[in-house]
Amino acid sequence: MNTEFKYELLEEDFIQSNLDYVKISPNFAKQMRIIKYGFVIIVALMIMLFMRSLQGVVFGLLLAGIYSFGFDKYYKYSVKKRVKKSIASGNLQLNDTGMTAVVSDAGIVIKGKKEKTKYTWKDIRIFVESPKYIYLISDHGTAEVIPKRGQDESLLKTALADRAKASPETEYKRIS
Repeated sequence: MNTEFKYELLEEDFIQSNLDYVKISPNFAKQMRIIKYGFVIIVALMIMLFMRSLQGVVFGLLLAGIYSFGFDKYYKYSVKKRVKKSIASGNLQLNDTGMTAVVSDAGIVIKGKKEKTKYTWKDIRIFVESPKYIYLISDHGTAEVIPKRGQDESLLKTALADRAKASPETEYKRIS
């Protein structure tokens, strides 16, 4: 039995999927922590070494703390800016985002207006469920985003989540 889901991909979907990637990929999350905290430590140490005083220590720690809190906001801002730039340049076309996902026992077929991609259940390496989206990450590194909005949640669960959990090749994750 085939189950079909129709959905539109919006600008907010592209932005959120990029922001969620930190939660989905442990390697990317590790890189972001190294960038965030490594820079904080280096700047704090440099200020402390150059000033060689209690004021230098306090200033270094204060600056590091401000950077640490501002990093997450800057990251969100940069993702939004990058997605908007991709849309403006034509790399992401929002007017061609009418999508259909056809789910069967054999796998998933994602159809757009111009393209069609087939995945067997063995191809799906990571299945990620968030409150608003389902992410399908293949062994080739491609990712598909299926918004939950406007869909029957119980049908999504039985058609996709339960099949992904049953597949021994697929890692199932839930993120918040």
